Order: sequence, then C-alpha cells, then structure tokens
Amino acid sequence: LTLYRDLATHNPHKHTAALAHALTNLSATLDRLGRAEEALPHLEEALTLYRDLATHNPHKHTADLAHALTNLSAALGHLGRAEEALPHLEEAHTLYRDLAKRNPKRHAKDLAQIRAHLLETYRALGREDDAFWIDPPQP
Repeated sequence: LTLYRDLATHNPHKHTAALAHALTNLSATLDRLGRAEEALPHLEEALTLYRDLATHNPHKHTADLAHALTNLSAALGHLGRAEEALPHLEEAHTLYRDLAKRNPKRHAKDLAQIRAHLLETYRALGREDDAFWIDPPQP
C-alpha cells in the first residue's frame, strides 16, 4: 500500500487507480476476516479516489465506483449500520442500472446482485414497501 501511495503521489494520472484497487483489496480482506471496522477507512479512501477517477473518465471507472460503493455498504451492513449503508447501495444501484442499460452482458449480474442487497437492506430496516420501487415500471 505504501508503494502505491508513493507512486500515486508522484504520478497520480498513472497510479491512482492502482492505489484505489489496492485499498479495495485490503479492505475486502479485512472485511472477510471479520475486521470490517478496520476496513472502513480504506473503503472510504478508495471510494473518494474512484469518485474522482469516474468524474474524469466515467467510461473507464464508473463500474469501479459502483463496486466501491457496494463494498462500503457491505462493510457497514456487517457492522449493523444498515441505515448508513443504504445511500451507498442506492447510488450503486443507480450506477449499475445505467451500466447494464449500456452493456447488459457485462453488468446484468452486477445489477441483479445490487438489487438483492438493496432488498435485504430495506427489509433489515423494516422498509419492505420501498423495495417495490427499486426499479419502477417504465412508461
């Protein structure tokens, strides 16, 4: 991680995505080990980096941003913080829905998974009725 930070500091255009990916991998490992609280700062930093990357190159990094949002919401969920996870899930759902419209073969599975996570979160919060509006009917 230190090496990626140094590289990204000296050449952000070339190495910021690698730093964000390393942060994502570290946080995923921590979360799998039951250390979700330790993973949060890394997830939040990766999210900030991917948000910036997606702003400058949405075609290349929007899926990464959606994935980072999903990871952060999962870690928050593991910590019993479903209310905090919800806005991240909703944003990830919007991104995956747009990605799936443009490239269904690549993102349909991601969209289905985020819908399931969103439904689980609404249920955990006692908001089952909100789940009916995950993907409202199109006119």
